[in-house]
Amino acid sequence: MGDPLTAVGSAAAILQLATAAATTSIKVYQLISTIKNAPREIQNLGRDINDFHTLIQHLAEALKSAEIRELVDREKPISRAVADLQYPIVKCELSCIQVESKLNLQLQSDEAKGSGNRDTGKFNAMGSLTLILILRSSATTMKNAAPRTDRQEDAGWELQQIARADELSSMAPVKEEDKKFTEPKYAEELIGAVRRRAVLSVELLLQKIDANARDLRDGRTAISVAAEIGDVEITKLLIKHGASVNIRQYSLSKRSLGSAISERPLMVSGRLPIYWAVTKRQSAVVKLLLEYGANPNARTTAGRSVLQEACFMNDPTSVRILLEAGADIDGTNLGSGWTGVHETATWGYNEVLRVLLEFKALLDVPAVGEGEAYTPIHLSTRNRLTETTKLLLSNGADPNVLMTEDITPLHLAASGGIITELDLLLDWGASTNAQDARLRETPLHKAARNLETTAIQRLCERGADVDMKNIDNMTYQEVLECAKRYPNDWHVEPKLGSFCSFY
Repeated sequence: MGDPLTAVGSAAAILQLATAAATTSIKVYQLISTIKNAPREIQNLGRDINDFHTLIQHLAEALKSAEIRELVDREKPISRAVADLQYPIVKCELSCIQVESKLNLQLQSDEAKGSGNRDTGKFNAMGSLTLILILRSSATTMKNAAPRTDRQEDAGWELQQIARADELSSMAPVKEEDKKFTEPKYAEELIGAVRRRAVLSVELLLQKIDANARDLRDGRTAISVAAEIGDVEITKLLIKHGASVNIRQYSLSKRSLGSAISERPLMVSGRLPIYWAVTKRQSAVVKLLLEYGANPNARTTAGRSVLQEACFMNDPTSVRILLEAGADIDGTNLGSGWTGVHETATWGYNEVLRVLLEFKALLDVPAVGEGEAYTPIHLSTRNRLTETTKLLLSNGADPNVLMTEDITPLHLAASGGIITELDLLLDWGASTNAQDARLRETPLHKAARNLETTAIQRLCERGADVDMKNIDNMTYQEVLECAKRYPNDWHVEPKLGSFCSFY
């Protein structure tokens, strides 16, 4: 049997009137026309090939017009439909060439042998998936065709008999999954059709290809691609044909999809279809996959949850859909310890944060998987996201919550000279005299180390104790004098506020 992928592609092109036909199809039509006493199925096939060939000629003539080309480029649905024609045309042309060659061989053999019993050995090559699909799609099936007494005298009878034998064998009691191809080359063909959004081609390919066939390189399946591009129709079609909504792609240590954070191996390995949908903000597919049993708490190999990814992608719609489906709102990244709230606090995604707040997310969770152990309000403070900080405080975030070395958000605001955040934290009850664990320094000491004089003045105005001493028995004034002389020696990283030995 020939390559079933080529066969299915040619069937789509020849029979479905919406895809394509090959320019070489006219040769096959002429050859079929020479078959004596051809059964009705073969006659219909020849007529359809000729009609399709005419349509393709008309299409080519139309596209010679600059105005038509401009219209096609401008109208996306038309542009996509025309683009979908290219692939099946190539496939159909190849199949037509093969059919022409095999028919010629058989006709030459018949001519040499006369009308006696024919050797069907060569003709068995025509018992391919192409012919089966052609005859199945004909208006009248072979089973209902009336018997004829003259069929033994022409190639049409031979053609039908071979095709019927193959069709009957394909109807043997074999499990559906046993008939499907799973090899990577078939997975690539199916995935390619999905990427082109060629619904008809996908449907035909699924007749012979396992919907869960994996790409050899990264283990992706067609449904993950459908989820990525947000094609609801194709996703439904794949699920109908048995695609698993919870299938994981392979875990790769080196392969990057690009330079973006979300394209690094750590972020990509072990993704599920729902993760791909979330990554591309395809909320309609997210909802569909959940309806068919996708795990709302799915994680990548690195332990990053799909909810965290939806927060990172600033997609409040998908976040709400996931939470309504039972996603763990306080689930932490198994590597960093981040939650969805950490993502919103880092980037200032306030609409997503409001959804999380509506579902009562915890706000003071430290990222224990990282050395800094930031809480969300530390992140919003250091990143100068005033509105985010205000949202967190007004919904119960602790202004005195601690990160590593007992650094408070006010320590960060003071060391960075972030006056707006400093005032906001003090308004919500932040302690002006909180001391860190290592240097025993207050926010005044941090501001002094970094020569943040405005922050010093504001802290003093808001009641900071100017006489408190650090581990070296120094007041903030003494630290300030040293920092003025040797600024590089006394400076602390504003986003850390400390030596932070883990750095």
